[in-house]
Amino acid sequence: RPAVCAEAVLRQPYRLYEVVDALECERREVELLPDELDHLLVRLAVWVHVLRHVGVVPLVPAYVAADLLSQAEHDKLASAVLVTTSEKLANEVSVEIEKQIDKLERKEIARVSVDTNGKIIIVKEMDEAIKVSNAIAPEHLELCVKEPFETFKKITDAGSVFLGNNTPEPLGDYYAGVNHTLPTSGNARFSSPLSVDDFIKKTTYLYYTDNALKAAADDVIDFATSEGLTAHANAVKVRKR
Repeated sequence: RPAVCAEAVLRQPYRLYEVVDALECERREVELLPDELDHLLVRLAVWVHVLRHVGVVPLVPAYVAADLLSQAEHDKLASAVLVTTSEKLANEVSVEIEKQIDKLERKEIARVSVDTNGKIIIVKEMDEAIKVSNAIAPEHLELCVKEPFETFKKITDAGSVFLGNNTPEPLGDYYAGVNHTLPTSGNARFSSPLSVDDFIKKTTYLYYTDNALKAAADDVIDFATSEGLTAHANAVKVRKR
């Protein structure tokens, strides 16, 4: 998966991977000095991504660092990840994390999370960043882009998406009102957030005409017979006569 194309780099020394092909996960290791670095944001065990195109929307590194740490403090196994097209922002965010982390009440947990599971993934363009995000299928996804609603149309797998620079993930935790029981660990690929649908009782129904049953009869009989359920097969056979 593209997410493993970067190591824990939200600390010095900065070891970043440029993702050459997000789908094939080809990569080139890049050694960077602290003053050489610049951006998109993610969290795992509560995965968070922040997608933003460099040069389009002013993004304060302190905001990105704070959002990453808001996820890292959950658990030592949590993974806060920044995916970006900008080395400069990556450096600034890394420095900002170091400034903020020691001020946290849960700094020991956040430190282990950042050092062990934190990632910065540098991609060439925003479309590639979106491929990375969809491959990870995060529980939470922050889209810090100029046109978040347009970018949102390209997101196929995420639990809950936070649109724009003024929608940090804690709004969803405490205030905004959207349900916050979400698929974790990449399960957003095939499952959805908790909703009223989970509390609605439903009943399915079938109706076949005589001709429709006869058209399907042989297939049903073959399936039942192959499973050794001859009574199942016979329930169809007696109707063919």
